[in-house]
Amino acid sequence: MHIQKSIARWVATTAAAFFLATSMWAWLTPARAASLEGAAEVVSAGSTGGQPLTSGGSATDFTLKLPANAACAGDSANANWRWQTYMVVGGVDPATLQFGAQGPTPAGNGAEFSQPLYTPTASPVVNRNTADAASAGGPGPIVNIPAFDFSVWGPGDIPAGTYNVGVACTLGSASATQLDRYWNAQMTFTTAPADSPAQVTWTAASTPPTTTTTVAPTTTTSTTAVATTTTTMPGATTTTTIPGATTTTVASGATTTTSTTTASNSTISLSPASGAAGSTVSVSATGFRSGSQAQVYFLSDPVLLTTVTVTSTGGVSVSVTIPSNAASGSHSIEVRGTATSGAALTKSSSFTVTTSTTTVLSRTGTDFLTPLIWGLVLLALGRIATSFDLSPLRHGLRK
Repeated sequence: MHIQKSIARWVATTAAAFFLATSMWAWLTPARAASLEGAAEVVSAGSTGGQPLTSGGSATDFTLKLPANAACAGDSANANWRWQTYMVVGGVDPATLQFGAQGPTPAGNGAEFSQPLYTPTASPVVNRNTADAASAGGPGPIVNIPAFDFSVWGPGDIPAGTYNVGVACTLGSASATQLDRYWNAQMTFTTAPADSPAQVTWTAASTPPTTTTTVAPTTTTSTTAVATTTTTMPGATTTTTIPGATTTTVASGATTTTSTTTASNSTISLSPASGAAGSTVSVSATGFRSGSQAQVYFLSDPVLLTTVTVTSTGGVSVSVTIPSNAASGSHSIEVRGTATSGAALTKSSSFTVTTSTTTVLSRTGTDFLTPLIWGLVLLALGRIATSFDLSPLRHGLRK
């Protein structure tokens, strides 16, 4: 009887401990977060392949140029990694995408547009193989990125707006941990009835610079300096301009007059100036050239949020979504474009992320509740088994 109780107690305790440990491990282990590895540049796919391409129509061929040495964590031949393409509406964070046999899943059109990129022959670019790793266990280079266009779509299939397009590395079937890394570009589409076949034209945002120089900062804004120029004439006075100034050069013996304008006609504001990761912020800025393109970035690491067309009054007004993986703390939102003078202009304002979604609580992964319940049930059964007295039953059988 003592041996039976000991065995029952050991079995029940071991099983309960296993299920409890499994549930706690699932709870404490966050899902792997996909990372933005850099910008994908929209370039020409023709005889001048590799040259930046800033605009086109639905039948314009283009391709995506990734940074040098872009690669998945492993290769296809030895570790089953694949690279994918995607095109989703600008409000969708590419880090949240999952991919099936036909591209991003679930697929969508119209306001919920979520599709792979297509070649000019209407083939979806999905589940492509990497090159073999140079050494065992090494990364798999992304190679043979083909030409794309939008001729597979018809009128109304691509609503006007900004879209995220890019290349992503995946491992395994669709899941919250399938996507490992990605390279993103943004394209802004405009309805164009004269275009064929999709009746759209597009513009591509330029690759964000790695550094930004600002001058004359205030508590809320900063302005990029106008380039310095020097004009020299024989026998004349030489004058060097300062940011926002106008220069008058006159003959020798005359006086030189320099007048300085203020930056009061160039502003930026955010509403609200703080919020959780994934929240929406209204951005307003002035001082840009009418009809030009302006890009809105989220920093520290530059993340292109959207591209907009400056209004006839030189203003930018747009709602953007803070990246869902933004860390808590102080960041900057920048509007980059062209000033009325033709010089580059950057306006920035600080934004405080109050709550990050990259905490353990936001992870998606294994369900911990089921093994927890099983562990408690087995623990209870073990207690019953070790306390149940079988001696009366044995005595009855002997009689």
